[in-house]
Amino acid sequence: MKLKRVLAIIAIVFLVSMYIITIIASLTSSPGADAFFRGAIFCTIVVPVVLYGVLLILKNSASRRNESQSDETDDDSEEN
Repeated sequence: MKLKRVLAIIAIVFLVSMYIITIIASLTSSPGADAFFRGAIFCTIVVPVVLYGVLLILKNSASRRNESQSDETDDDSEEN
């Protein structure tokens, strides 16, 4: 399974669990329901942004790693 898909599944599970906890807290009139609601809104915005950033960093590091490996193989072939 690709890393991108695994991270997306983890993010989905996290967000859905946050929504379920918020709904349960609000239905039971929990004193912390408003904090759960604010946390759910915050995570709805922040989790996808952080996930996008992580994937962007991984993509750039992988392309740089591939470029450096291709440079090394080019150097080896020129020496022969």
